[in-house]
Amino acid sequence: LKAAHARSRFGTMLGALRIAAPHAARSHASAGSRAFARRQLPVTWFAGDGRRGLSAPAVLKPADRSALDDLSELVATGGTDALFGGAAAAFRPPPETEARRDKLRRLGHEADREEPGGPKRAEALAEAMAALSDAHPLARLAGVHAAARVAPRGDGAAWRAVAELVWDEDELVQVGVARAVGRMAATGDGEALAWLQKVQREAAREPLRLAAKDAEARVRGSFGGLPGGAAEAHPLLGRGSGGAVLGR
Repeated sequence: LKAAHARSRFGTMLGALRIAAPHAARSHASAGSRAFARRQLPVTWFAGDGRRGLSAPAVLKPADRSALDDLSELVATGGTDALFGGAAAAFRPPPETEARRDKLRRLGHEADREEPGGPKRAEALAEAMAALSDAHPLARLAGVHAAARVAPRGDGAAWRAVAELVWDEDELVQVGVARAVGRMAATGDGEALAWLQKVQREAAREPLRLAAKDAEARVRGSFGGLPGGAAEAHPLLGRGSGGAVLGR
């Protein structure tokens, strides 16, 4: 009886060990993996003959660290260039283009502080005219804007030179040209009005057509070409072309 009782107790203990062992092993493995993830450990490999080799150390990130954490750390330490690998530089204008744009901006600021007909305005206008033939569209666009900024209102030679770029390969230049002519031509200039109407008829893209329409309204000195049409009354000038007649 004693021997049978001992064998029964031994069987019970053995069964309990069999149940507890897998849980203990999993717990130990989980704790070990977390400790392994926090350390820089070598990565090993095994050859076919059982020999073990050693590769370069590999840093394993903790299990609770996300990809967003890695991305944030990369940008914080290396800046956006580290993230994009210099991709932004591929779209940056050439240094000579940036230099020309900066020069046009500087001359424009200096011309604004000067009386009409001053030497700075003449210098700025000459530089703007030269930029119209630049190889880079951003430089041409800067030349268009500068010319509209510093040229005297009604300078026919200036607006005609700008108008030659209306069919430029760059759409931003096209739109800028139409708007510039509206600013540069004298009020009521019949040649400028005819040119702007021609652009509206022949424009293949809506932005250019709308820009020419707004420019025509500016040259007419009216608000009829703006949203709402000629039938819409200006709050101060009333209805009609140019708002010359009040109170109708």
